Amino acid sequence: MPSTTTRSIAMSSPTHNILWATHHKGEKREAYLRAASEHGWGQTGGPRCGGMSLLREQDGQIMVLPALCGCWRCALCGPRRAAWLTAQIARLVDAQELERFWTLTLIRAVDEPTPADVAKANTYLTKSFHNFVRAARRVYPAFQYVWTREHTVKLWPHLHLVTNLPLSRSALSALWFKASHGSFIVDAKPREIIRSGSYLAKYVCDEAVSEVRPKYARAFSKSRSVRMEPFRPKSQHPQSWRMAHRAYWATVQLRIVMGDTVARQKTQGTPWCVLTLAHDDTVARRDSIAASMALDPKSELYRHPDIPHWSQ
Repeated sequence: MPSTTTRSIAMSSPTHNILWATHHKGEKREAYLRAASEHGWGQTGGPRCGGMSLLREQDGQIMVLPALCGCWRCALCGPRRAAWLTAQIARLVDAQELERFWTLTLIRAVDEPTPADVAKANTYLTKSFHNFVRAARRVYPAFQYVWTREHTVKLWPHLHLVTNLPLSRSALSALWFKASHGSFIVDAKPREIIRSGSYLAKYVCDEAVSEVRPKYARAFSKSRSVRMEPFRPKSQHPQSWRMAHRAYWATVQLRIVMGDTVARQKTQGTPWCVLTLAHDDTVARRDSIAASMALDPKSELYRHPDIPHWSQ
C-alpha cells in the first residue's frame, strides 16, 4: 500500500465541482419560501405537509398549526432540516468537539456500475465503516463523528465525516485500508474547511433528495456521544394537542365560517393561527366542528417544530 494518498475521488470529479458551483448562500431558505408560497401547507397541488392540522384550545382561544412530515425529501421540511443540521454541526465545530474533515472512499470494482453494483457497494461501505469505527475506538475510545454519504459521477458511494480523531492522513489511510480490505484513498482536511456547518450539510441535503441513494442507505448519521438539539422540540403540553384530518388552510377557513375570529396569525414561512372561539360556543357546536374536522386525540404527538414558546 502506498505511504501517501491521493485526493478523494469525490473532490476531483468534474460533477462534484459543478454541483459545488451551483450552491450559494441562502439557497435553502429561498427554496423553502418558494415552496411555502407555491401551493404549500395543504393547498391543492402542494406537498403533503399541512395536509392535516394540529389544534389546541386554551383560555377561550384555539391555535391551529400545520402538521409537518419532517422528511428530507419534502420541499418544505427538507430546507428546515438542512438549516437545523447546519446549525448543529457549526455548534459542534465552534465548541472544538469535531475538528477534522475526512473523506473515505472505496475502490470502484467496475467501470460502469449497475444499480445492483451500487447497492452492493453501499452495503459494503457501511460494513467497512463499522469495521473502521471498532478499530479506531480500540486506539481512541473517545472517537466521535458525524458522517454523510455521497455518490460520485459514476454513482460510486463514499463517506464524508467531521470527527475529533487526531489521525494523520497516512495513519487514516492505513486504518481504512484494513477496515475496507483494500481501499486506501482518503482525504483529510483541517478544521478551517469545516468552520461553517454548511460544508457538511450541503452533502447531506444533496444526498437526501438523490434518486441514486438506495432507500435503505442513510443520508447521514452520528456517534451516540455527539449530542444534537432535537429537530422538533418537545411540547410542554403533549396531551392537549389534537389532530384534524383536514388541511391547515381548510381548517382555519372552517373555523372562521363556524364563527371563530382570528386573534393573531403568521402567514410567511411556516404559518400558524390563533382564533378566538365564538361566543355561542356550546357542546353541540363543538361536536359539530369535531365531526366536520374528524378530530382524533394524538397523545403520542409530543414534538412539533413550529409551536411558539408562548403557546406551550
